[in-house]
Amino acid sequence: MKDLKVILIISLCTISSKVVASSEQAWESFDREIRKACIEKSDLLSKNITGQRIDFDDEIGYSVFFITGEKKLNRTPVKMKNICLYNREKNIASVAPIE
Repeated sequence: MKDLKVILIISLCTISSKVVASSEQAWESFDREIRKACIEKSDLLSKNITGQRIDFDDEIGYSVFFITGEKKLNRTPVKMKNICLYNREKNIASVAPIE
């Protein structure tokens, strides 16, 4: 019986370390997915994500990125910013200009 407890504890420790490792990879993949969706949705030229992702709790269900770039107004490039709201439940990005 004692051997069974030791085996169970070792198994749980092994499983939890694998969960942490895959969780880190899952978050990195999730971050790349949101960045890609936000960049594709933005109509800015020479666009870049700035800052870190902001995650609201699951009740709100959105993650946020800021995008900087340029937009041509009367043929003149003007620096602009967008905010990208990513709906985590629906996997949809929405982008709006920041004035």
